[in-house]
Amino acid sequence: MRHVRVWASLAVATCLGASVACVGDEPSIASDAGRDTGGGSDSGAEGAPEDAGADAPNDTSADSNVADSALPPACDPQKAFGTPTLVPGINSAADETNAFIAPDGLSLYLVRGDVDAGQPSRDIYRATRVKVGDAWGALGLMTGTNINTAYEEDNATSTADGLTMYFHSARPGGLGSHDIYIATRPTTLVDFTFAGPANGLNLDSDDGDPYIMPDGKTLFFDSNRAGGQGGSDLYEVAITNGTFGTPQLLGLPNSPGVESQPVPSADGLALYFGTDRSGGQGSYDIWGSHRTTTADAFGAPTIVATVNSAELDFPTWVSADQCVLFLTSSRAGSLGGRDIWQAERPK
Repeated sequence: MRHVRVWASLAVATCLGASVACVGDEPSIASDAGRDTGGGSDSGAEGAPEDAGADAPNDTSADSNVADSALPPACDPQKAFGTPTLVPGINSAADETNAFIAPDGLSLYLVRGDVDAGQPSRDIYRATRVKVGDAWGALGLMTGTNINTAYEEDNATSTADGLTMYFHSARPGGLGSHDIYIATRPTTLVDFTFAGPANGLNLDSDDGDPYIMPDGKTLFFDSNRAGGQGGSDLYEVAITNGTFGTPQLLGLPNSPGVESQPVPSADGLALYFGTDRSGGQGSYDIWGSHRTTTADAFGAPTIVATVNSAELDFPTWVSADQCVLFLTSSRAGSLGGRDIWQAERPK
């Protein structure tokens, strides 16, 4: 959510809640966490917990422990999300935002810092684990070639095979004020290498907040490019053999205001996003929209009333079964300006 400068991400050791397991030395709380964090992939898993400040990938593709995607959800998907709670152990006096768990449930990407608030420039961090249900390893600054720079890097999102990562950056040399970039690696045994800008997608506009679908074939993002409906709008673009199609403006979810931070469900039928449109509860709120098939347009959005506050709120990740929603919020009770919260649907 570059448009209102709400960026950063997670810190050391954390327990991510009853259905998402733990980060750090605490034991896992959920034996079936895989169905909450898994995306249906059984390859490309990242492995051994890394030391802080360094990546330490390990190939566990032969046994990624991703739960069967056909398992029933761990909640009643028809029920509303409960009241958000502050995720323990990962927040600090700095800004934490944009927590994303990779589709295989084995990597947690985060961003920390807010240069606008006098903090260091936002950078991408990562924690890993060998299998779903294990404790997360220590959170470390991503050290892959040219991933983090002296400029803003933000909103990391990865494919299910763990080989492609998208993020946005304000580094020099882009087409607009922010651009979407790609990092790749041939195997999870090595670190990500910066592959370059998302050519064919970026324009001389503010393009960012990428969210890649697990199969790597569809990317959601936001942009203030010409032809939109408001200050920033939501788009969806197909990817075929590494080539971007024509971005599609997502109609009804957009408004004359600002829409950003698209978070689609793993099946592509639900979309959560942040907006400052009228009818909200605070300065920026989480709304949701649905569609019957991925070939259909998203319907008119409704506010996700139970997760919003009188302050700034926007979504960053949703579990595959839509039982757990991560959000960034500046609500009362935050340790810093903005922190990571989570809301869960009841069973």
